[in-house]
Amino acid sequence: MDADGTGTKQLTSDKDSETRPTWSPDGRSIAFIANNQLRRTTPKGDDVTTICDVVPRQIASMAWGAGHIVFTGADGPPMLWRVPETGGAKQEVNAGFVADRYLTLPKGKADKLVVTMQAQEPLVAPISRAQRVGTVKVALEGKPVAEFPMIALEEVEPASFFGRTWDTVRLWFRKG
Repeated sequence: MDADGTGTKQLTSDKDSETRPTWSPDGRSIAFIANNQLRRTTPKGDDVTTICDVVPRQIASMAWGAGHIVFTGADGPPMLWRVPETGGAKQEVNAGFVADRYLTLPKGKADKLVVTMQAQEPLVAPISRAQRVGTVKVALEGKPVAEFPMIALEEVEPASFFGRTWDTVRLWFRKG
């Protein structure tokens, strides 16, 4: 697309919907989700490659770091993942709590306990150790009983200057 908004071009050709486009720090690639995969392409839309497989709706938030992509899971147990930007296996980024958490339940109610994670939106690299990355919510029979902040237990390095600048501009449009 040109600076004035003209000259738009579709970069992908899948019949499935593509979501969550995110620029690489150097501006040479765009990561996106399509057909249960995290993929990347060039700004011209050529050379589409698969970075890793993801389960349906797995990515709630995504950010480029130095040499990798970090994302939070939307479904299942609370997870923070990192994958090399060139592709490969996802690695879990350690996230958890400052201290152990305990909850006392009435006898026989453990099977009615529901634990969910709400990701911090937006997730923006760098992520520092002890930075809040989400909230774990606990409900019993549909009623909230506890809420705990979830933090990163390790650092995720920042993107380049270009990558941070581009992400900042993208966030302005996302908020509007």
